[in-house]
Amino acid sequence: MQKVIWLLGLLVVIVTVATVLTQKPKKTETDDTPVTESTAEVLPVTTIKEATMKTEVTAEIDGKSYQVILEENEAAQALRELLPLELTMQELNGNEKYAYLSQPLPTQSFVPGKLMPGDLMLYGDDCVVIFYQALTSNYSYTRLGRVLDLPDLGAGEVKVRLQ
Repeated sequence: MQKVIWLLGLLVVIVTVATVLTQKPKKTETDDTPVTESTAEVLPVTTIKEATMKTEVTAEIDGKSYQVILEENEAAQALRELLPLELTMQELNGNEKYAYLSQPLPTQSFVPGKLMPGDLMLYGDDCVVIFYQALTSNYSYTRLGRVLDLPDLGAGEVKVRLQ
């Protein structure tokens, strides 16, 4: 009798473990879910020490040169392959400049939440964005890199050469 009870208990454990292992994780968030601070994925800002391990390029913005640290991801690699690249970037919302590329780049989109001056991002798969003011955003971007010591770029379009 004890063997039967022991075998039934073992069977219950095996069935329970098999059920847990075969369950698919539940999707808890969709792209159209509003993002709050508690749900936004927060990624660390690149430090100078980390920057020395990444690819450096130069951005010439309206005749002034700035160091750009590119991320180590497929999108940044694809952008590097387009260099040298000249863009006429348009103003948007008093905090960013954007320009569309002639071809799409790979994406690894996430919602950054807080964007900082100098953030170089990809919106969608073909729109390069440089943020020059800090802001909070619920939009999805792929991180391309960071323009170091970027000043306020002001109103209007700017000419940018990445090389």
